Amino acid sequence: MNTTEQLDLSDKSTMQFSYGQFLAYDQNESEPGSLWTDKHISQGFVRRSESLGIGTLVQFGAANVRTFNGTPASFDAYDRVISVPINLPSGILCIEGPEEYPIQRSINVEPGSYRLIAAQSLVSETKLSIDIFLESLAEIVANSEILKADDALEISGPLLETGDVAP
Repeated sequence: MNTTEQLDLSDKSTMQFSYGQFLAYDQNESEPGSLWTDKHISQGFVRRSESLGIGTLVQFGAANVRTFNGTPASFDAYDRVISVPINLPSGILCIEGPEEYPIQRSINVEPGSYRLIAAQSLVSETKLSIDIFLESLAEIVANSEILKADDALEISGPLLETGDVAP
């Protein structure tokens, strides 16, 4: 499926990210932050069933966020593209930087399992463009994929598909 529909964010599209990450999680997840290990940092994400931490191209700054139903037609415009499964039992995907609380940036989809594709482009030293694509899945799958890697990602061996709640 190619990008066919842009999904509306419920709050502002400019996200303030920090600690080299942003969060994407089901609205009912009470503790969306995850503990990052060296392996998670190297691969650019940490994953739990209903919560993702996605590593950003730079440590802090602002990102223009757009959301789509489907998959990117091409990866050419992006510097990093990561695909990670996520379960959204509430049907509401929240997207925020770690220090933005209480931002209510979210999109509404049908409850279920999805493949979230986070596609990032570097705009400047502190600005990113992040496109988030959601593809509905028949069931949650175990495998994430690095679809396009930048120089900061260091992938060796299988991807680490599990994470723990941050203390």
